[in-house]
Amino acid sequence: MTGITEFLVFFLQRQAPAGWMLHKHRSLGLFLNLRLIIVKIVFNIIIITIMKIIYTIIIGSVFLYGCLVGRYEVFPFSHLKNIQDYFFPPPPPQQFNPNCDLKEIYTIPSNSVIVAGHLYIGESHDKSQEYFISRKFQDFIELNKRQIKHLFLNGDILRFPSHKKWSKLKNYFEENKINFTIAPGNHDVQWGDNAYRDIFIEHFPEYKILQKFEFDNIDIFVEDSTINNWKLNTDLISIINKNKYKKNVLIRHHVIINEMLPIANSLEGYDGKLNTINELSEIIKNNLIVISGDSQIKEKFSCISYKNIQIVSNGFDESSKQNPYVIVINNDKLAKFKI
Repeated sequence: MTGITEFLVFFLQRQAPAGWMLHKHRSLGLFLNLRLIIVKIVFNIIIITIMKIIYTIIIGSVFLYGCLVGRYEVFPFSHLKNIQDYFFPPPPPQQFNPNCDLKEIYTIPSNSVIVAGHLYIGESHDKSQEYFISRKFQDFIELNKRQIKHLFLNGDILRFPSHKKWSKLKNYFEENKINFTIAPGNHDVQWGDNAYRDIFIEHFPEYKILQKFEFDNIDIFVEDSTINNWKLNTDLISIINKNKYKKNVLIRHHVIINEMLPIANSLEGYDGKLNTINELSEIIKNNLIVISGDSQIKEKFSCISYKNIQIVSNGFDESSKQNPYVIVINNDKLAKFKI
């Protein structure tokens, strides 16, 4: 830069008068000062850009490492966790309750939703009913039909289904003006595609693997648990996790968690992959009440709860001296009624 300046000054001195030279020399000096300023500005912009890139790399690295710390609990996860627990101590863990219960009522309120399951009569029972549904349950229906808004049957309604028996069942409820929906069990439709399922769908063309019914502030879902080896329908998980402003009730035939396997009537169709109640509470983000019906032999009524999950199982056994329960849903509340 200095050599160029000296050359220009020398050239101007040789070619122009002194006054004119002085003026031009000053102009050249201003021009060179302007170039120097521009060079400094460009240099500062480059430095600032480089610093931004460095800062971005540092912040990004810290963020990524923070994700690794949280995901894989590497250093300094334990130290940060201790600090968090010191300033924000976690609430005491909620205990698993294997003996939750429902309030027992002694009359059926008007506009009640009723849930009952395992209604069939076996071959060693009342042959006059042609292996039809429980006589106790028929008495209950005929006595309380004016109070029943909707009836949900959670599976194993007929032990040996046929066109004749499904027609008889539909006619029976139509005569008593009962709206009803079935969550089929293995006795009703067996497993997979077969003649029993074809007959069931022929009599109930509205059947779907998953159905939804809305009652005021409560949504009731009916699931066919014979389709997926007892496991929870994945579409239902997504629906419930978005449905946080209403109470969610799921009606199905088979038990839904490992802890209730001991009360299941059999393990037919089970593939060994049910969730624990803790795992279910992590999968389901909102409240969920599950009512299953496959338990009449070992336990006629069972209830367990954990965090946002409550699971009830109820079933009939015509031969038992103990009267079975139906589940009553009224004004968003669940209760049990002995018949």
